[in-house]
Amino acid sequence: FFRSLAIAYGNQAVGVILSGLDGDGAQGIREIKGNGGITFAQCEASAQYSSMPHTAVATGKVDFILPPAKIAAKLVDISHHPYLDLPNSDPREPNLPSEDPQEDNESALSIIFSLLRT
Repeated sequence: FFRSLAIAYGNQAVGVILSGLDGDGAQGIREIKGNGGITFAQCEASAQYSSMPHTAVATGKVDFILPPAKIAAKLVDISHHPYLDLPNSDPREPNLPSEDPQEDNESALSIIFSLLRT
């Protein structure tokens, strides 16, 4: 998936590696960075399973290492950058953090998936 994304979108590709038990995303992260895209990995402290984010970070090709809520906020920031031409982008801002960290992660993931779909 990431390889196809990198080829199709080049420097406009964005890769996000979240909690998981494998290292499949590492090669995809390399592909995206090799084509000038932007890469994210969930910080290990917030990941239920840190293997995938850890392997991605170990490539040295990850631009941002953040918890999900901050990944979502950074994606929104990037989408508003004046150099980007995103005519169909979603203008809504991410929700403010709640008192429940699990709720924040679920909300952040929803925002990430929505931004990726856009």
